[in-house]
Amino acid sequence: MFKTILVTTDFSANSAVAVRPAIEIAGRFEGRLVLIHALEGGSADAQVVPGELEELAAMSREQLHEFGTKEIGTKAPWTAEVVFGPAYLAITDAAQRHGADLIVVATHGRTGLLHLLLGSVAERVARMAACPVLTVRVPG
Repeated sequence: MFKTILVTTDFSANSAVAVRPAIEIAGRFEGRLVLIHALEGGSADAQVVPGELEELAAMSREQLHEFGTKEIGTKAPWTAEVVFGPAYLAITDAAQRHGADLIVVATHGRTGLLHLLLGSVAERVARMAACPVLTVRVPG
């Protein structure tokens, strides 16, 4: 049922928590994980000079590989990809491109004014995704 599971990460401890259920699901369904990190360098609110974007992407790919090696290792087959653009769009586009059966994303649990101002990537992904989305609430 869940053969391709897309897992988002911003390299935080929250992301590490979200990887755990993704590994369990992949194991139960003999699935594979696609670890995704979104760089918003092309968005209007990001202030990244185009030459710096390639360097940032290279650093992100290296960090993504280290994160995957540490958090997933050999527990499940996995690949990693850095995507560009507003996070929610880049994530849902990657899910379609990879034929994802499930997206797993950590939620930071922002509420009130902070949620109103910043929105929620997890919420936007859940609204836009063509496949089921598992949001993992991080305790604390």
